[in-house]
Amino acid sequence: MTVADYEQRERERNWDHKICNTCGVSKTKNDHHFYKTGIRYGQQGQEWINFWNTCITCARQKKKELRVKRNPVEYYSKTMYANAKSRSRKHYWPFDITIGDVAKCLKDRKRCPACGCIFHDYSADDCARTIDKKIPSSGYVKGNIDIICMGCNRAKGELTIDRIDAIREYMLS
Repeated sequence: MTVADYEQRERERNWDHKICNTCGVSKTKNDHHFYKTGIRYGQQGQEWINFWNTCITCARQKKKELRVKRNPVEYYSKTMYANAKSRSRKHYWPFDITIGDVAKCLKDRKRCPACGCIFHDYSADDCARTIDKKIPSSGYVKGNIDIICMGCNRAKGELTIDRIDAIREYMLS
């Protein structure tokens, strides 16, 4: 038995520290890093996840994965709606869409309508889903939103159709 193995066993024995089964990091119990009980999660108790030896960070990630897996349209529409609402308050843009409007745009949409890339579930990826304001100055209003990939949304930015046409003509000349 090595010194590191002995120290790890002593930490576990003292209950001052616990090692997360998911990430393998040793964390103190006093800092409330671990759940005190197992948590039943899922529809009608179908899935049981034992969080006894899982840190809160890993448990939250696992819960998020389960929510996405169970109903991805509902999960993405709620998070996109909340983020759009927050941005519209911050920038004083008009806002009158509902979660249903966002869900309708998301429904059966597997590819970006602008570039055709397949949507990914990674938030930092260029092919991640984002809400786009077709006319940026109009805000998040019905008929002005669509779901496009992050790369296209970033490239479009606050550009208008006239400005995009001018850039296109410049690039073709």
